[in-house]
Amino acid sequence: MSTRPARKLRILHVGNVANYAYNIGKVLQTDRIESHAINWDYYHFASRPEWEEADFDPAGIGDHYFPAIPPAAATGFAWPRWYAHGPRRMAALYLVALNEGLRLPAWLLRRAMETHLRRLPDPAYRQRAATAEATGIEEALALDLLGETRGAAGRALRRWWQARREAAAPAPPAAGPAPATPPPARAWPRPTPRRPPAGTGPATTFEARVESLIAEYAEAYPDRDFDPVLLRQFESSLPLLDRLFAGYDLVIGYAIDGIWPLAAGRRYLAYEFGTIRNIPFEDSAMGRLAYLAYRRAARSIVTNSDNEAPARALGLDYVFLPHAINEAGAPDAAEAASFRARLLARIGGDFLVFHPPRQHWGPSRDTNWDKGNDHLFRGFARFVQQGAPGARCVAVAWGDSLAESRALVERLGIGAHVHWIEPQPHVRMMRHVAAADVVADQFTLPTFGGIPPKAFFLGKPVVTCFDPALHAWCWPEMPPVLYAADAEDVAAALTRLHTDGVHRAMVGAAGAAWYHRHNSNSSIRTILEINIETILSGALTSA
Repeated sequence: MSTRPARKLRILHVGNVANYAYNIGKVLQTDRIESHAINWDYYHFASRPEWEEADFDPAGIGDHYFPAIPPAAATGFAWPRWYAHGPRRMAALYLVALNEGLRLPAWLLRRAMETHLRRLPDPAYRQRAATAEATGIEEALALDLLGETRGAAGRALRRWWQARREAAAPAPPAAGPAPATPPPARAWPRPTPRRPPAGTGPATTFEARVESLIAEYAEAYPDRDFDPVLLRQFESSLPLLDRLFAGYDLVIGYAIDGIWPLAAGRRYLAYEFGTIRNIPFEDSAMGRLAYLAYRRAARSIVTNSDNEAPARALGLDYVFLPHAINEAGAPDAAEAASFRARLLARIGGDFLVFHPPRQHWGPSRDTNWDKGNDHLFRGFARFVQQGAPGARCVAVAWGDSLAESRALVERLGIGAHVHWIEPQPHVRMMRHVAAADVVADQFTLPTFGGIPPKAFFLGKPVVTCFDPALHAWCWPEMPPVLYAADAEDVAAALTRLHTDGVHRAMVGAAGAAWYHRHNSNSSIRTILEINIETILSGALTSA
């Protein structure tokens, strides 16, 4: 920007699937930008900052969607003050209190969020919490902070203690996750003219925004209906959203969480990480919300190269951003060597392949989910049987196809060569990457997500499915991955790396150099700063 305000720009990151909001929020703590991140009503282990920063044994976390994460006293890590996680109103009110300098309410709400997360693994608590509109402290502070009363700090404390003594009625268990929706055929709809991004132009009423959004969707899909209730459900949250978003210059909505600033008429960026590949085109409630959330964004951040085609089909203003990783927590050379020695002493062997993706594969090759793990195991079996008896594969035991993967490994006769581990927090995952000779990613989509950058950062070769032509718009030079899309490719790549140590070292070093030129946190920070400042300067035109 030509003239910057004396204060820092304030950015709010909404939605923390796979810790994207936390990691980007961490990158965007600069001398010019202050970031806050909020994650409400979603508690998967990979949405917890502890998963990125703390070093703990994951074996005891229990339910992946309501994990028992060790407390800060045990791990030495506590959330930064700029992060909020809990029920929507509780988490939002915390940031409101923080932004407005209300120290006691902010402290109380922080404690309430921590207590909520600590108790969530208990199914009985979840049933009680599902019926309670708010805790006593949350209810009292909502009255005060949202302007219905003033000076409620003392009353808040009394309400809080009273609420703790009251028993709430039980509720039916929450429904499980919705089944995956098969991807549509790749016949892209014709882009319709973009409306002005949310938060620009004259102010409008909520109902006017609803009518405009429904009309926009109908223009793209005239054969589909659109129940206004799908958008009107956000109206009751507007007082809270208005107060929350008022503290920020810009909101970044991850996945489809751009729908919240859109509903509130606020300016925002939409951040995709595979979420525009199919979802905005689906004839479903989520598909409708995703379509509008991306269409009305001031700009969309695209992190998967193959999603340029859907971005164009949606008529988006978009920019490519590499997948960000947490650069903290990497082991030094001595620690990596020590961990490798202990691992090999336990599982045997002399050549380690680390395969961290979730287990999800099948004949449909659903591009929303499929990782092609069967290609890896079949190729690894050939590799072992054709001259690498000392090879070991460390694979992560999670995903919908875990049982099928275990059965395939046994049928292939490589059970003694495959070692299964639980999903690993970032610090422990980085130890496994550093200990490996090669990292095997996924073998379905010709692009990559967050796993290869971790391997590049630590100088490890990567075998994965990759199409340079798809990435020509992303980088001036391609990452030095070893291409593999089926079992034969996997076996050939592993054989080359196994038999040629010099080549293996050169590929690893080239990956590290490439990472620092094109994928580092510093590079990502620069791209984001440029785009944020461009939008806030008013240079972004409304198509």
